[in-house]
Amino acid sequence: MLRHALRLLLALALCLAAQSSRADVYRWVDELGVTHYTTDPETIPRRHRDSAHAIVARPSRRPGPRISNAPSRAATPLPSAPEPASPEPAARATPPAPSGPPVFPGPPLAPALAPGDPRAAELADLEARIATDRETLRQLISTKRWDSAELASDPGVREIAERLPRLQAELEALRAETVP
Repeated sequence: MLRHALRLLLALALCLAAQSSRADVYRWVDELGVTHYTTDPETIPRRHRDSAHAIVARPSRRPGPRISNAPSRAATPLPSAPEPASPEPAARATPPAPSGPPVFPGPPLAPALAPGDPRAAELADLEARIATDRETLRQLISTKRWDSAELASDPGVREIAERLPRLQAELEALRAETVP
């Protein structure tokens, strides 16, 4: 009887020890509105420690996966797809692999203007400025370590974001004037 009671006490002590050793998860939101999670409260910046709070983890109410004690079946091979009638259509259906960096689709090229037309130089200048802005944005976005908050707060990106729609509207208006 004493042995049974000791085993029960030992099991109870182990269960209580397991409960107290659970990892607490802390959550806080920074100035940019980004939510952060950590298990180590020392990694929380000092200015956010007051607003950080521990998340209480509750066990899931959904039942876990059912485990069967039945012996496993040998894997049966799946039927293969029928061979194509001729390899030619499949070869034509595959598009060529893209080469080089992605290209932003731009507006169509300006119509040909008479030599010496002052609008030709203005069209070329607008197209060049738009292409430069697009390339700058493409390079900023495609960098390996870009942060959306940092990108949005970059004054150069803001300037391009304000300028590009205006330049495109000017270009479309100028093209509308030049089309016969």
